Amino acid sequence: MDTKTLFKSIGREMRADFEKSAEIKHTGSKGTVRENILRQFLAKGRLPEKYGLGSGEIVGRIRDTSRQSDLIVYDKLNGVTLLYDETVQVFPIDCVYGIIEVKSERSKIEFLDALEKIKVFRAILEAGVIYHHCRPFERCIDSDQITSEAWPLALSYGEDSLFQFFCSLHDICARMQLGPVELTHYYDPPVRIGRHVVFGRGVEGELVKPGTEPRKVRIAELTVDQVINWCAAHGRMRYGDVLKMRFGSIPMGMETEAGIDREVFLYNSNNLRGLHEMGPNPITMRDGYATVEPSLATAIELLIDGELYVIAALTDADYEPVGGA
Repeated sequence: MDTKTLFKSIGREMRADFEKSAEIKHTGSKGTVRENILRQFLAKGRLPEKYGLGSGEIVGRIRDTSRQSDLIVYDKLNGVTLLYDETVQVFPIDCVYGIIEVKSERSKIEFLDALEKIKVFRAILEAGVIYHHCRPFERCIDSDQITSEAWPLALSYGEDSLFQFFCSLHDICARMQLGPVELTHYYDPPVRIGRHVVFGRGVEGELVKPGTEPRKVRIAELTVDQVINWCAAHGRMRYGDVLKMRFGSIPMGMETEAGIDREVFLYNSNNLRGLHEMGPNPITMRDGYATVEPSLATAIELLIDGELYVIAALTDADYEPVGGA
């Protein structure tokens, strides 16, 4: 059998169905019909049973969520959905092989929109196919292959475009080895703040001021950068020594913990004192509210890009409203 001829015939049938849908005036409905045409093509035994086809959003391990995706190829055997509806699902990134965007027009806006959404697989079902190339005759279709040395190349495959698309989709999925889906990563995930990944108690909270509603706030990107730059200039310290500075001694039961000798950063730009250095009455009244004199004892511990930072003396000004609230 001539498989190229076979797929040319299938492609002509699909194009005819696409052209019929052009009579639909509503853009969203037209797009849905065309997504379903492609979905039906892939669902009819053209992908192994372990691959499922969904539509919706993808949740990452850093509290990030993709935009709405037309088609999501996921692990049907070992994957899970965090939200399931007949038309929309939400998948953890661990069980996703890639996404497919179906575009009815070849405009710059539509093309850039597709590139913005697509994370693993980049393909457009149209009159041609865009690939990345690196070494001579090497076609780069995996994310790891597409480096700064690769360059995009558009080829007009004409009626062979469907076959090229299908081959790339299948081969990308076949090469990928997904790890286990560990849902605990999604219970309390870290947050991306600017270019940094931040995790720990104190990243977010509520700002309460007299006479106003509580506001949800998050540590500001400027503050994170300030902490990192200050600590880079002052170097690391042994975690056990940081505890002694904060409390006067290592708290009971922590002396033999594995992380006691870990090198960490201490951010103490205001040279705050430890708890053992405070006076007998560190509590004062201000505007009718009891306040505690700042000290190293109230420092928070955050993981920033995988490094442990003990951060003292943050104020309300170091936080910003979440979502522009």
